[in-house]
Amino acid sequence: MKLIGRQKKNSNIGISFSKITGKTKEVAERSRGFFLYSKVISILLILSFGLLLTRIYFSNQLAVSGGFVSVNSQRIEKLNKENYQLENKLSELSSLSYINSQAEKMGMVKISKVEILKTVSGVALKP
Repeated sequence: MKLIGRQKKNSNIGISFSKITGKTKEVAERSRGFFLYSKVISILLILSFGLLLTRIYFSNQLAVSGGFVSVNSQRIEKLNKENYQLENKLSELSSLSYINSQAEKMGMVKISKVEILKTVSGVALKP
């Protein structure tokens, strides 16, 4: 009879062991869900950090290119001003009044009447 008692005890242990196993399965399933959520949260944190670094990088590039654009726009203004001055000087130097004054300074005389000479039939005649 002692054997039967031991079997009863073992069967009670078996029942309680199955209850414990069932509870551990529930806990394991819950913990799997927890680990799944923690993995998702970890991935989202890493993704957020990556996006933050990307935003910082592009903000820096935008600030640097803004300075570059500013320097070049100042240079464009300077070149436009120089171009305007050169066009003004060119129109002044090519005016007829300036050309006449320079010709008089060089000793040239303005001719009022122009005569046209007619040539004889040949360019050069033999004597």
